[in-house]
Amino acid sequence: MSYCTLPRLTFSGQFQADVSTVNNDVRHYDDGSFEPRFQEAQAGPSMNGWWNPKGTGAFRLIDVQVNQALTAAGGDGTADYAHGLFVNGQEDRTAAKLVDLDPQFQMGSAIFGLQIVLTDGVREFMRGKFRWSAFRDIYFGRKANTPGSASASAKFTSILTDVTWSPDAAKSATLRSLKAASEGNNGRLAINLMTVGFSASTALGALVGSIGPYQDGNPETFISARRLAVADGKMATSLGIGYFDAEVSGGVLSLDLSNALPLKAGPGAVTRQVGMGPLFPAILRTPDTVTGPGAPGPSVSAGVTEGQTVPAADLKLLDEVPYLSEGWLQASSAIVDSPLDAEAAALIADHPIALVQPKPDGTYVVAIRETVGGIWARADQFEFRMDAPAQGTVTDMARVRAMQWGKPAEGWVVGFKLFPRQSGGGGGSPQDPNPPQAPIPDVNFPAEQVTFSARATTGTDGWAANVIMAADPGNPRDYLDGQIYNIAYGLVALGASPAPPIEQIILHVRDAYNAPPAPEWETDVAPFMRQYDDLYPVMSQGLFSLADPAVAKQHAVLLAFAFERDIDDPNHMPVTRDLSAGKRQTVLAWLAQYTGEHPPAEEQPGTPRVLTFRAAAPSPTVAAPELGAVPNEVIQTMLADVGDGYDGKTHAMRDYLRSRLARPAGESS
Repeated sequence: MSYCTLPRLTFSGQFQADVSTVNNDVRHYDDGSFEPRFQEAQAGPSMNGWWNPKGTGAFRLIDVQVNQALTAAGGDGTADYAHGLFVNGQEDRTAAKLVDLDPQFQMGSAIFGLQIVLTDGVREFMRGKFRWSAFRDIYFGRKANTPGSASASAKFTSILTDVTWSPDAAKSATLRSLKAASEGNNGRLAINLMTVGFSASTALGALVGSIGPYQDGNPETFISARRLAVADGKMATSLGIGYFDAEVSGGVLSLDLSNALPLKAGPGAVTRQVGMGPLFPAILRTPDTVTGPGAPGPSVSAGVTEGQTVPAADLKLLDEVPYLSEGWLQASSAIVDSPLDAEAAALIADHPIALVQPKPDGTYVVAIRETVGGIWARADQFEFRMDAPAQGTVTDMARVRAMQWGKPAEGWVVGFKLFPRQSGGGGGSPQDPNPPQAPIPDVNFPAEQVTFSARATTGTDGWAANVIMAADPGNPRDYLDGQIYNIAYGLVALGASPAPPIEQIILHVRDAYNAPPAPEWETDVAPFMRQYDDLYPVMSQGLFSLADPAVAKQHAVLLAFAFERDIDDPNHMPVTRDLSAGKRQTVLAWLAQYTGEHPPAEEQPGTPRVLTFRAAAPSPTVAAPELGAVPNEVIQTMLADVGDGYDGKTHAMRDYLRSRLARPAGESS
């Protein structure tokens, strides 16, 4: 069960992402070389503070309404009482926030502090907390003939927690079904938001989404079912179809195409599908070959490949995808339900799903297909904020789930590998005539400060766990706290389908910092408060300066309130959520002198979590593709799709792809 299956609400509208762009360039974090112009907007080729220096970080839902409310396949979903309800992002609290993990990893921006409220404008029907989640499956070039981030789409998949219902929810059959599902799973539901067509000039873009049942034990950030993958690991196939998920539940195959099919060029939130001819979901009758996982050399091979032409007799065709119907994407969130007859239900249990296109001679071309052997694996939480202690290590756990034909896959080995030291990430345009003078730090070093197992084996539930231990990195980035570590991971199986371009585990390991018992402004608090004053002119120019101790004293109660908030609270400070527990404790202890309050008990960075996990099996002797390796020609194609713009995500994606280009032995990246 997931946001893709039934019962389900689908909705559409717009989103606003009023992000601050001063922190897009890592060099702006260097207070010693910071210039006032970095708080001003880009002027010609001079990047200054980029395109939105006075952004607040706010993420909002705008004019979002329920378009379909379904309990069963069939029908247009408009007869249910929930049709037309508003999906509000906050209702009675401050705006949610959209922030990057770090200026040197901007390809996993996360939504924090979002609340989802269903209302008719007067009465509330349902309310839930969106658990913070970063985007995945970013697809540049999805919107044709559109530059940079405006061409891209991505998905924020999460769960709603603490879901509450009003008596009025009983008026809707779909809400009654979702209520029963949430009450059977600790008050939780599954949710997905797809964003596309972001415009830097308006800070707006298009949004479609869906809400469905969540089942305990499943991942929170992706559908743990079936996956259709691009054969060569690019963002999309030659037809422009990207990675997407599918699930079989209750005799129905549901496909989530919200982030998959190419779109026509158009302003902002205008979203119309590109015509590619008829598209049909199908089940391939030719089986894949799977050797493993218990074999000495686990491998998979495809019976039918992407782009191959097959006779109609080799397919079990399902209902055509109505993707060219007017308003289809907005109305259905591009989720397609195909009821399965007895033959299809039996075949789909161990045969691949595909999207196929008919040819004039009666044969069909496989436009995209399920992962080879039906096997794939993905990490649930993939961004980690870790506060290193002065002695010893801080511990967390990465959990990866493997699936085969939509069921948990036991006994498969997942490999993990730290990326090599690399430089150049998080800078600005090389054409900038007045670039910041601070050096751009390297990442992924010192490597010895992060340890984890090279391999972990999945259990009966499909989960493999890897304990990650991080020691104090020792301030390797000088003016920027901590270090970024990128960990590649994947199935150890020859022939396995490639993951999307950015599929990794990312750590921000903060430098060890022990809060002094009696902090002084100039030595203990000012260094990082000045940094935030530089990076957020919306505060320093619009409200009050964080760099002035007299002003901080005057607003001590307000500041203490913000610095005490949980990371998923929209009022949490700093907005970037990159301040370690020790430094936050220092700020609070200093503010306590002027609030009359005692600072909260000191947080203890580095206290190990109590963990239970399945230990990795002995590593099998098997040749497998190099983890994280992508052919240069594939990367060059994706670089062309990304384009030459210098909005935040375009530049960050280009930085990331260039860092992955293979170089001659001995040459640094």
